[in-house]
Order: sequence, then C-alpha cells, then structure tokens
Amino acid sequence: MKQVEPLPITSARTMSATPQQLSAVILPAALPTIFVGIRLASASVMSVLVASEMVGAKGLFHHQQPVQLFDPADVPSRLQSPSLRSVPSCR
Repeated sequence: MKQVEPLPITSARTMSATPQQLSAVILPAALPTIFVGIRLASASVMSVLVASEMVGAKGLFHHQQPVQLFDPADVPSRLQSPSLRSVPSCR
C-alpha cells in the first residue's frame, strides 16, 4: 500500500471518501505489486517443493539401480551364450 501514488488517495480523502470508497481507490493501484509478490513467492515455493520431493524419495542422490561396471572377464562367456549364437550373420 505504501507504493501506491499518494495523489489518488489524497484526492479521495479531499472528496470525503468513506473507508470503503478509499479501499476502492487503493486496491486497484496496489494490484500490480500484489501480483508480482505472488509470482515470486510461487517460484520459490515450486523450488522448495521439488527439493523436498527429492529428499523425501529416499534421499537427494538416491539411484534406483547400481551402476554396473564393464567386466572384461565376462565377455567370452557372453559371446558363447545361446542367444548370440542364434543371431544370423550378415555375410
């Protein structure tokens, strides 16, 4: 309300406006500032919401499956598996 220009408020008081009429002057002038505050607050709320959901889902850096490292000793056994022997060659 402090960011509203004082001229319309002074004009309304000069014309002996009632408190309801005065609020009809102040509220439309303050609406842009109110909506900017709502927009900034909603962005902060969404950031906190996403972070809290990540923490709530078994931790922030939780992986569903462990990473499997490449094992060179396992390659010959995989080459001899029946599924790979049944693949037709491209000759």
